[in-house]
Amino acid sequence: MKRSISLFLALLMLLSSAACSAPEDTDSRAETTSAEADAETEPVDPREAISDGLENVTYNGSTYTLYCREGSFGENYFVKEETGDVVDDAVYKRNLTVEERMKVEIVPSYRTDDRGTNLTFLDQTIHSGDSTCSLYEGDAMILDAMGQNYGYNWLDFGIDFSKPWWSQASVECQNIGGKLEFVTSDYDLTVYKGLCVVFFNKKLVGDNNLGDMYELVRQGKWTLDKVAELSANIKDDLNGDSKFDENDLYGLISGNGNMIDNFVVSSDIKMIINDEEGYPKFNYNTEKAVAMCEKVFNLSQADGVYMIDEGKTSAILEPMFMNNKALFFTTLLNSATAFRDMDTDFGIIPYPKYDEAQKDYKTFSKAGFAALIIPSCTADPQMSADVTTVLSAESYKKVVPAYYDITLKTKTSRDNDSEEMLDIIRAGFDYDLGMVLLDNTGYIMTMLRGYVSSGNFKFASDIAKKEKQVQKMLDKLSENIREGLAG
Repeated sequence: MKRSISLFLALLMLLSSAACSAPEDTDSRAETTSAEADAETEPVDPREAISDGLENVTYNGSTYTLYCREGSFGENYFVKEETGDVVDDAVYKRNLTVEERMKVEIVPSYRTDDRGTNLTFLDQTIHSGDSTCSLYEGDAMILDAMGQNYGYNWLDFGIDFSKPWWSQASVECQNIGGKLEFVTSDYDLTVYKGLCVVFFNKKLVGDNNLGDMYELVRQGKWTLDKVAELSANIKDDLNGDSKFDENDLYGLISGNGNMIDNFVVSSDIKMIINDEEGYPKFNYNTEKAVAMCEKVFNLSQADGVYMIDEGKTSAILEPMFMNNKALFFTTLLNSATAFRDMDTDFGIIPYPKYDEAQKDYKTFSKAGFAALIIPSCTADPQMSADVTTVLSAESYKKVVPAYYDITLKTKTSRDNDSEEMLDIIRAGFDYDLGMVLLDNTGYIMTMLRGYVSSGNFKFASDIAKKEKQVQKMLDKLSENIREGLAG
């Protein structure tokens, strides 16, 4: 299948409009010019045509040391040699391109991928004064370190955050009072792999005369109510044992965890917003939030729905979907790679909107995606910012297409409509601080999944009790950031 991505869709992906101020020159930074590339006489990949603005910046053999998670996470950042895998080879070529162009050496320093150690290790790095760490990578839960002034302000390095390799969502929600201490970019593939999506079984759609799922999405009619309507009446005791478990047929199967949390984002509800001064304010106690949570709770308790612990997704839920035991399956986009050998055709569509009045389809990415911070102890923060920018740009140009277009679109996706849906899903990546700050928000992100698990819905009363508590924690966070900005 021929790969073709329009510039329009590429720019929709993760645009950012954050303003930024220019930093003072540093001794180690080479002079940058704004020379434009010569006009091309042949068609150019629209991704490649977007300049990162740092073509003439070099660092005379400096070492760029990245502290990152090991295992599959580390493979997003460093591959020793070409292996024949399209994504691995793209990562290798990206790094080689940046090293040769910027005259730096990229050196990974791995640590355990246990998310519980993220904050501890970052704290140790800062307080040890480890000047060798150019960039620290941790999963999104590391954002609980906000307000502790562990890192430089990304807005101080002359970065153009309107470029498509920066996550607009991260720039907008993590910029608190003018300080952007953490950011997410295309340097990290896990933001794509972890996008929450809905798979559907085409055979079961046809058997039940449910129509064209893609047209439902295009017409803006793929909503929470529509999911409930289509799922409710599909349930069958396939083995006749008079009990319903993973051996039977359902309208919807899902893990109770991130997949439940994502309904908040897909309904375009912000738990935390910024006030007029750019500081966080509690926003979850609204009529729409209460109504949405009740809809999701009722859906989870319906006859045609099977929900279990999310940790059992690969062992139970994925095989169920592959064996035609579910019409819909809410899970991560990367599950598509497990379905390559599935005999029945499947499709991929975004999470449903709250209602038809909602403009866009939205989705979150499982919180394993990276938050990047330039540690306050690093020797050359401008080098860190510049090299990270170019690595992110080259990822957008080389690594994301390798994963998204080759691995998903041409190897896994079963039709051109799914390709269109993947573009919609990717463009809709969004979140707010309530999804990633735990200690500072009283774990409001996990409330809905708790009701689903217990079968006892009391969101309206619980969220009213939490409002003052959460705002008090957010005020403390804001106070710490104000003090840090005051210097």
